[in-house]
Amino acid sequence: AMVGGWGEPGDLAQGADHLTLVNSIAEVLQDTRPLNLQMFHRDKAEEPLASELRWPCPEFFGEQRGFSVDKATRISQRGAVTWWHLDDCGEFTYQAALPLLEHTFGNHSLLLGPTGKPVVKIFIFADKKAYDLIVQDEEVNRTGRFHGLHLLDSPELCFPSPQDLEKADNKNVSGSEWPVFTVALLEAGGPPLLSPPNVQHVVLTLQNCVMVEERLVSVLFLDEVAYFLNLVNSWAEPPILYDFVREGLRNAATVDTVVDLLLTILDGECGASNSGDVGGIHPSPAIGKVTKERAFLSL
Repeated sequence: AMVGGWGEPGDLAQGADHLTLVNSIAEVLQDTRPLNLQMFHRDKAEEPLASELRWPCPEFFGEQRGFSVDKATRISQRGAVTWWHLDDCGEFTYQAALPLLEHTFGNHSLLLGPTGKPVVKIFIFADKKAYDLIVQDEEVNRTGRFHGLHLLDSPELCFPSPQDLEKADNKNVSGSEWPVFTVALLEAGGPPLLSPPNVQHVVLTLQNCVMVEERLVSVLFLDEVAYFLNLVNSWAEPPILYDFVREGLRNAATVDTVVDLLLTILDGECGASNSGDVGGIHPSPAIGKVTKERAFLSL
């Protein structure tokens, strides 16, 4: 299990200081340190709770369009943090937090989300285009330590003043604006959260909780897979590459099937009357236009 957090700027990238062995789920929740345990379910005979997740947008994630690559259950203590990271292989991650019993809240403050349920995790996403500022891979490779923007402990001198930003704007200097951060709240027993591919993010845990998740690669977003593979070429420590990416997309039969589907979508959505009616999926004209664009980019 991870102790306190993973990937905090300044920590050793391959150190074991933030890792510990546990023998049971009870240990994760009873430890005096904020532990964060992620259990992957890779035994095909298993039927984890994540299998019950019902993905939205069949136009992008439905049968033959989305390939499930991993499922996991995460048990987290309040105070655990996962610092800036990308989900693997250009995947989408769909996650839901299980309901909490009232007596598990403790005496600390409780944040309620938009649906009135307790917020257990806060996801902070940064602009994709700001990757080099947020996650500084060259420094990680050079020093062996995580480098990046520390949201909770960055000296004021590291930030430009409003006057500096105004001058840069007036000169139309590229990158004169700081990245926009998007905050998403995951509620216990509330709506699931869909994380986009290749968007660096931090996750803060506010309550002891259990979260289930499924990871999926969409054939309509294969450009995101290519982006990820190109990005990790510079990483000193290689990431996990799923079988579907490492082997499936090199298999001639799989590639032919994917290309045929994309061409069918592209051809169908160029049609007029039932735009996008492919494989029993009937998108609206607006969604049909988007799937056509995505099919083109994936090809």
